[in-house]
Amino acid sequence: MKMENILRALADGVVATVDAEPGDSLVVDQTILTLE
Repeated sequence: MKMENILRALADGVVATVDAEPGDSLVVDQTILTLE
């Protein structure tokens, strides 16, 4: 099943790390990416 979600940040930033890969199953509150 293909899902699309909008991710919003409270401040401007640059993506520092991507902690999830396409196809990964995610759990509630799991970090998907980190901003600098």
